[in-house]
Amino acid sequence: MMITSYGLMAAAALACMLAIAGLWCARHKLGYGVWIRQIVCTIPLSFLFSRLLFAIFALANGDMTSPVQALYFWDGGASITGAFIGAVVGAALAETWCKVPRALLLDGVALGAPLALVIERLSEYPVDMGIGRVVDTEWLYFLGDATDGRHPVFLYEAIIAFVILLVLLRFATRKGGVKHHGDVLLMFMTLYGCSQTVMESLRDDAHMVIYFIRLNQIAALIMAVIAFVIWTVRWVRKGTKIPQVIVACVVVIAAIAQGVMQEFAVDSNPNLLLEYAIMALCLAVIAAVSLIVRKKAE
Repeated sequence: MMITSYGLMAAAALACMLAIAGLWCARHKLGYGVWIRQIVCTIPLSFLFSRLLFAIFALANGDMTSPVQALYFWDGGASITGAFIGAVVGAALAETWCKVPRALLLDGVALGAPLALVIERLSEYPVDMGIGRVVDTEWLYFLGDATDGRHPVFLYEAIIAFVILLVLLRFATRKGGVKHHGDVLLMFMTLYGCSQTVMESLRDDAHMVIYFIRLNQIAALIMAVIAFVIWTVRWVRKGTKIPQVIVACVVVIAAIAQGVMQEFAVDSNPNLLLEYAIMALCLAVIAAVSLIVRKKAE
């Protein structure tokens, strides 16, 4: 077993996420006991889910002989999506264990996740991860100066994660507080899910890919859709007129459909800047409609 710089950075990312979760516990006066139990639940589950998801998809590609190899962490390989799922499950279990309000600890995970992403993304470059497609637009050539003419997707993702962190901090600490526990998590899922769907398309590596399907891209889109559905259900229960709900759903479905079409377009159209601009616009529409629904359902 060998300790690597990437492994140390991944551990630091998890530690920072849990530190912010601890500050969230302190803000809500939950006590150190709740935070410690959250750590006890989160660390093993984040590791297990990250490795398990990676192993399952490696198995689907014929690279592994048994899912049991998911436990062979010294072989390397992990899924950031799986780590996030593990952290969410760990927080949910800690909520039940400590009998704290449902989804309260989940919001703490959501606040810590962007900082963890910043650290993890910046650790990808030294191990040749997070490198994207060739920069094919002349006035953007400078973006590939340090990456042999390719998009430094890891850097884009780190910047996006930092912006998401600022947005979540502003939302979570606003006057009056968060009216619904879990909304910080849902907002993270919306912003991260929509942005990461585009970033995954821009990547040019074989990490977590089956044929041409990127697991992390599908997972990111699913995150955004789940948040939209939950907010929409809350909106309906508030007594909203059904035609308004239908319009919101149609707009989101249309944006998803166009976004999927753009995923195929980027592989056939040499003008990547235009195709990615349209894809980004589609995901921005999904995020905007979701946040409008959240506001109306508040």
